[in-house]
Amino acid sequence: MSQNLISVKNLSFSYENADVPALKNVSLDVFKGDYIAILGTNGSGKSTFSKLMAGFLPLQEGVIEVQQTGKPIGFVQQNPKYQIIATIVEKDTAFGPQVLRLSEDEIARRTSESLKTVDLTEKTKANTNSLSLGQTQKLALAGILALETDILILDEAVSMIDPETRKSILDVVDDLHEQGKTIIHITHDIDEARRANRIVILEKGTKIFDDTLENFEKDGAEFERLFGVTNPDVYRRAEKSARAHGAGSQGANGTNAPGGKNAPGGTNAPGGTNAACDSHAPCGTAAATGLDAASITDIALAFDGITYDYTAKKPARAEKATGKATGKGTGKGAKSAPDTTIAQDTTAADSALTTAPGSAPAVDHVSLAFRRGTITALLGKSGSGKSTLFELGASLLAPTSGKVFCSGKTALALQDAESALFKPVAADDVAFGPENQGLKGKELLKRVKDSMDICNLPFKEFKDRSILELSGGEKRKLALAGIIAMDSDIIFFDEPTSSLDPKSREQFFSLIQKLADEHNKTIIFSTHHSEDSLAADRTIHIERGKIISDTNPCAVPNFQAETENLRYKEHAGLLSGLRNTSLGEFVQKNTPIHKMNILAKTILFLILFIGNTMLPQIPVLIGFCVASAIYALLAHFSPKKLFFRMVKILPWILFFFVWQVLLFPVNEGDTIWWSWKFLKFTDANLFSLIRMMLHFFGAMTTLSVFVYSTEITEILDGMKKYFHINVFVFFMLILRFIPLLTEELSHIVKTQIIREGIKSTRGFFNKVKAILPIIVPLMVQTIRRSSIIAEALEARGMK
Repeated sequence: MSQNLISVKNLSFSYENADVPALKNVSLDVFKGDYIAILGTNGSGKSTFSKLMAGFLPLQEGVIEVQQTGKPIGFVQQNPKYQIIATIVEKDTAFGPQVLRLSEDEIARRTSESLKTVDLTEKTKANTNSLSLGQTQKLALAGILALETDILILDEAVSMIDPETRKSILDVVDDLHEQGKTIIHITHDIDEARRANRIVILEKGTKIFDDTLENFEKDGAEFERLFGVTNPDVYRRAEKSARAHGAGSQGANGTNAPGGKNAPGGTNAPGGTNAACDSHAPCGTAAATGLDAASITDIALAFDGITYDYTAKKPARAEKATGKATGKGTGKGAKSAPDTTIAQDTTAADSALTTAPGSAPAVDHVSLAFRRGTITALLGKSGSGKSTLFELGASLLAPTSGKVFCSGKTALALQDAESALFKPVAADDVAFGPENQGLKGKELLKRVKDSMDICNLPFKEFKDRSILELSGGEKRKLALAGIIAMDSDIIFFDEPTSSLDPKSREQFFSLIQKLADEHNKTIIFSTHHSEDSLAADRTIHIERGKIISDTNPCAVPNFQAETENLRYKEHAGLLSGLRNTSLGEFVQKNTPIHKMNILAKTILFLILFIGNTMLPQIPVLIGFCVASAIYALLAHFSPKKLFFRMVKILPWILFFFVWQVLLFPVNEGDTIWWSWKFLKFTDANLFSLIRMMLHFFGAMTTLSVFVYSTEITEILDGMKKYFHINVFVFFMLILRFIPLLTEELSHIVKTQIIREGIKSTRGFFNKVKAILPIIVPLMVQTIRRSSIIAEALEARGMK
């Protein structure tokens, strides 16, 4: 008989303030060499069960006995970016072995072999922020493989990536199983489940099935309940639409092959001109689709020669980023206008493949038009440009060149559902957008109730639920409900079915078809699953920023200037600033500061930084500021760049200074130089302002120069060489946490903009108004991220 590695007996668990337990009296034995697929609908308790087995949640009721093998249980979560510890690929993979205090040779061996196993050898020295989503998932797996664990738990670990990358990861898992490893895979996918030899099903926190794969497939009732289609018409829309337009592109069997074979007339030409159209008319013209000038009113949204390039580091100036050099309505692309490049956005989920210097634009001269009341599926691998195109359409990005036209309000449901939720209670989060639109009372309540009900989150059951106690699938549904509650005319859904069970996916497609057919909404959703496109009227395939096929192309007509979507002007500055903050600034130079030993460099930085921020005496501060200026000159740091940074900070210094004048009373002995009513300006105020400016100048200068002259790997190697492992880990987490929070802040800002929490960020006072509603959500997400990082550390063997 096989060795019993994990024995779970009578396990129950409840989240704080939850009405019902997440798990109820679950028992399970996991034997050496098992390959178990744990199935169940969203909210059935699968992730809770896996986290309890991995030791991430405290036991409440029941017993979990794990056979001590001297190795931690390997645990890979659904969202890979939450599991990355370091900023460099090889450093991240090496983290676990370093925590285990292995020799340098053994650490190097495990790191090399793990990266080779997941096919990331060429990315060894790459920044982890530069990886695509699929590559990030591979890296998360490599970090666990380096522990050489005997038990591997995958919690929907491949649900967010394209089929090709998913298969490569699952093939690695199959190889591990053949080597004798024990695999526990939580999934909603039948093909993934069929790789296992044992099926366990949870439903409402209770185990209802535990048997072989063969017996599961024979059990028609359970198979049909989890994977059966109750409304086949949902997936026949593409076929009906093809017949209606005379395309016949879907085929009699209802399949929709990605890669261009489904497009009538061939594939699209590079540059975004829809070549998949009638061969008797030139592509991109009204004659190609029978669209005349009067039918412009039928078009809800159009991209006219849109290009977006993440590689340029100069932020766009909103007034010049409208693509004025674009040809009018030709759909053939556009010439780039000067000074319209955009800062690299490392937060875009699928932009990473196109962000390397010298690479192609994320979106490359795309021309597309979308009819009102239609549903479009956008297919493409991670890194193909889907999310970037959506953010351009939702006016979160300013195009490098080209124009966006729209006839109504746009909304975008972001791919990262958890970052799009920041109210503590479910109904309050859904109500956030409509409240910003001015809805109140019964009208607001009805909008919230209808949106939650239509997303299969019954209002009565979920209205008072804490966000924290929702499952991953339930959070995604809630994020969708919040967008639907906005009642926008054009809605983008970025990977909306990721982490949803098959029934919930079917319900989502029924929902968007109802929105299109009954409410005339224009729906555009991205997906990695070609079968999902059967629920759409039209399928567009994008690769490396170019449109390669289009099953139902629509020409871009000549729009009037007033229909151009310029909403990004209201918040381009804030989002651009966040993107710039997330970028590394290290530049390789042969200066005295660059060449310093890392220990000496760090000590010099700390002396200057602490002196500039902590010392109160103005003469001493002036001395430290002078020293910081010399520090910058020795590093050849641009005085112009430093000047503009100070100019940007100056309004904030004055803002905090005014608050200081308002809040702090006049002390005895202060000389009053000016007064008006209750306001008094004293010599102490002046000295305080001078002191504040010196603090900011010195701190900004030293921090900028240190980041400019010191590479992250150099810092980490220095920490490891000169300090204890715990100090090294502490500094590494700080370096990782700062970009994570910047990314989190970017998601919050995007969500606020999409849901009209931020109307405008032009002007200083609008910036202040924009920041205030962000503070609390950022604090909440900071706490959540800290908890996630703690789990990631524990998964790598750090207790």
